[in-house]
Amino acid sequence: MNKLTIASGNHQALASYLRNSKLQEAVNARANEAAKDSNPVEGFTETLAEHVDSVNEVMKQSDASAEAFLKGEETSIHEVMIAMSKADVSFKLMTQIGRKVIEAYQEINRMQV
Repeated sequence: MNKLTIASGNHQALASYLRNSKLQEAVNARANEAAKDSNPVEGFTETLAEHVDSVNEVMKQSDASAEAFLKGEETSIHEVMIAMSKADVSFKLMTQIGRKVIEAYQEINRMQV
């Protein structure tokens, strides 16, 4: 039974090592990708554009769901309300993020160098 415990301990240590090495590989890969991006402004702009596009898609899905319900297609009112709530929350979040970005920009402009 002692050998089984030791073998089990070795298995757990090996699994932990493999998880950590895979995690380290992922971190290194992400760091290499970030190092390739020489212009961080472009990365921020692309990220922001992707999120705006995703909010737009959620809003389009909400509209399509509402239209389908109004046409009498097989769509429950619950699904329509959930889609509309997702669109509302996504839009509010995007608006708040926009406000925070503007506040940060204004704060940076007020800094004295």
